[in-house]
Amino acid sequence: MTDQKDYRLYLDARFSELTTLINAHNENVQDKLELIETQVTKTNDRVTHLEDQRDNYLKTRVDSPMLEKLSAKIDCVDTKVEDIKKKWSDVDFFIKHPNLFLAGIAVTVILLLGVVLENNPFNLFGKKNTTTEQVTVEKKDSI
Repeated sequence: MTDQKDYRLYLDARFSELTTLINAHNENVQDKLELIETQVTKTNDRVTHLEDQRDNYLKTRVDSPMLEKLSAKIDCVDTKVEDIKKKWSDVDFFIKHPNLFLAGIAVTVILLLGVVLENNPFNLFGKKNTTTEQVTVEKKDSI
């Protein structure tokens, strides 16, 4: 082998380079671990938020008593709607047949005018009573 002192310096130099390389690699790994940690923290926050939402949904989960109450309310509304449909069936006829409705109104107005004009209760349309005098006209013969 070579001189012990030179060999020792050689090994020290190699170990110092190796130490520097290991330290650089360690710092690189630390940086990557910090990035992973921040990403995991964000993901955990999102998961926690979603779990909280899920818990809130589970608290208000629909069960059979809720459905029975809702069904009863729907039945009540249905009966009220049917009652309204029955009440508006006459109006529905006029909506479906507007010409017939207008013809009925026109006939009613014409009959009303005929009755009012015939009876003349307020003497609006008749002649006033006047006295008539007879006038005699004499003819003169002129020849």
